[in-house]
Amino acid sequence: MSSSKRALGRGLGALLGAGAIAQGTPYRVRPVSLESIEPNPYQPRRMFSEDSIQELARSIQQGQLLQPIALRESGDSYQIINGERRFRAFQFLQRSQIPAIVLDLDDRDMLLSALVENVQREDLNAIDEAISYQTLSSEFGLTHEEIAVKVGKSRSHISNSMRLLKLPESVRNFIESGLLTPGGARALLPLEDSSKLKRVASDAIVHGWNVRQLEAQVKLELNDLKPGVELEKKQVSLPPEEIVLRLKALFHQPVELKRKKSGFELKLNFSDEDLLQGFLSKWESATRYVNNV
Repeated sequence: MSSSKRALGRGLGALLGAGAIAQGTPYRVRPVSLESIEPNPYQPRRMFSEDSIQELARSIQQGQLLQPIALRESGDSYQIINGERRFRAFQFLQRSQIPAIVLDLDDRDMLLSALVENVQREDLNAIDEAISYQTLSSEFGLTHEEIAVKVGKSRSHISNSMRLLKLPESVRNFIESGLLTPGGARALLPLEDSSKLKRVASDAIVHGWNVRQLEAQVKLELNDLKPGVELEKKQVSLPPEEIVLRLKALFHQPVELKRKKSGFELKLNFSDEDLLQGFLSKWESATRYVNNV
């Protein structure tokens, strides 16, 4: 693979590797003023971890920026095609310019490029991913098969991802915050009654049910049997490593879990007050959902 293709990043490489650039369309890396750059209007990621931005900024300070960001012209300014985390890191460092390439992409390819970049990093939350697939389908007319080819996923993955959008907003919030896994959420879909679905989702979070337990509970609900009785007797004790992974997904912060004689000690580290306030806000929101469902 040529150095020019590597410079484009995974999102653009997957999107354009066999297209214009592979055919020799010229482009060059040039410094662009941060003040003239706008976010990608089709950016699938709605939340960015401040810790990850600051970590990337430290790498940039040490001279470890490997790729320029990609832009397209928009009037007198530029829109980000991909590389928004790098752009935010440069803003954090209060730099005036950032290395960039300027390409000519339409709206569909703007979304595809950003989506591929995020999906391949495997840290895009399942709801943002599903919304992006839905946009490609409804606004740009791509079939599930075409989307699968573009983003390098199976057709069943695309279809299962988009099914999550059938869930009530409160349950989608559980997924976004890491309280409920996408697999667990899909197990709830046979429950067409919204209030019942939200109650079972809340019970799953409170009792720590896995996907198999959730499926069993859904069968009980569909047969109008008394919910929760059998499952509550079969609580599964998660290993500490899995608990740490779930906590990291939920809080997006460094997590330390220590076993004590009397139980466990949990430590969360926040680098500044804004991150602490953000965590408290998310925790209060999640608690309200659990209590109100």
